[in-house]
Amino acid sequence: MIGKIIGGRYHIIYFLGGGGFGRAYLAKDNNFADDYWCVVKHLQPLLSPLSTMTWETAKRLFESEARVLRTLGEYDTIPKLIDYFEENQELYLVEEFIDGYELTEELENIFFDELQIYELLISILETLHFIQKNNVIHRDITPDNLIRRRKDNKLVLIDFGAVKQILIDNEGLPRRSHTIAIGKENYMPDEQANGRPGFYSDVYAVGVIVIQACIGAIPLKDDNGEFIWRNQADISPALANILDKMTSCYFKNRYQSALEVLNDINNFPNYLQAKSTNRKVKIFKFNYADIWYKRANELRNRKHHEAALLLYKIVIDIQEKHYKAWFNMGVTLSYLHLYNDAIQSYNQALKLKSKSSEAWFHKGILLYKLSSYEEALIAFNQAIQFHLHHATAWLYRGYILNLLGSEEEAIESFRAAIKLRPSYAAIFDNI
Repeated sequence: MIGKIIGGRYHIIYFLGGGGFGRAYLAKDNNFADDYWCVVKHLQPLLSPLSTMTWETAKRLFESEARVLRTLGEYDTIPKLIDYFEENQELYLVEEFIDGYELTEELENIFFDELQIYELLISILETLHFIQKNNVIHRDITPDNLIRRRKDNKLVLIDFGAVKQILIDNEGLPRRSHTIAIGKENYMPDEQANGRPGFYSDVYAVGVIVIQACIGAIPLKDDNGEFIWRNQADISPALANILDKMTSCYFKNRYQSALEVLNDINNFPNYLQAKSTNRKVKIFKFNYADIWYKRANELRNRKHHEAALLLYKIVIDIQEKHYKAWFNMGVTLSYLHLYNDAIQSYNQALKLKSKSSEAWFHKGILLYKLSSYEEALIAFNQAIQFHLHHATAWLYRGYILNLLGSEEEAIESFRAAIKLRPSYAAIFDNI
């Protein structure tokens, strides 16, 4: 799929991941002059002989996601629906790309104080309340479906592939109905596993995530199915009571909606007191450039050079002094035979790391290909100065000296190369 254009405008750049319903790709919308990034979801259910999932069920869930996103996507912390279409008898959904990192990163790397626990809880519940006002159950609220958005640090709820819309009866009350079991085990209550989810099921998932933030792990359960965690958490008993009520194993003992939890918290003296305290909290800093750099390297290693180039540019936009991004951009441009652009990229890398033997060497190779022999000789001399045992730099230095008529120096350079790498003797014999 990488490199293809879907729907006449969505240029597929990078594979983001996949599951039981399909595969998701990072794409560039060619209808915009600037780089406009989006997510293209391709319906491609993994149907095995043992699976209870049918194509019709997968298609229905996919179409449900499109309908829900069309309704909910105007909310700030839910991705916007951009497009939904069929092409070559296959279904595609296009939505806003949320540039950020998964909440999992924070849960694994920082300690949350009590106010941070409140802030985490409220930020998820406010989005969940909006969803529930529209009679929707998400059914897959997990840390990897909550993205901390780079531009404003807000938590965005993604992946509505498992959503279920609640039917309302004549009295305006939600009608319980049986459905297939969808969700991740650690965050899925019993009634959801049994195919009868409700608003309280998503409340449960949020509670588990927040307890995980309190203790640094998924809590264990006792023989009655209730979580054991309070002795591991440094929070007030009142807040712990709220979390216990959110995650009760029996849904009737739980908060029935996000709004019920929010009402309790907003009238909660402990929350108001925590907001007023002066505190020194270690802020989690995520290396956004690093995740884009890894994506670019994956594409380059798979020889998707045009796509890799786009992502290296994002890395540099985020962190201009990223030596490795400049260097690997040069390598990528070289594969595309854009030698002059590649040399400029190596020059930027050398501004950041002037003693980089690898950057001098790669620059020298391109100057050699462009027949700029004197400049290439300078580059190979620099590569050797900073890495005396660089056999290939010695070899190319010999080539250039030979071309420039300095035969004795060329022979010395070839001998140095052969000493470091005896297999080069055959090349020297041919010359």
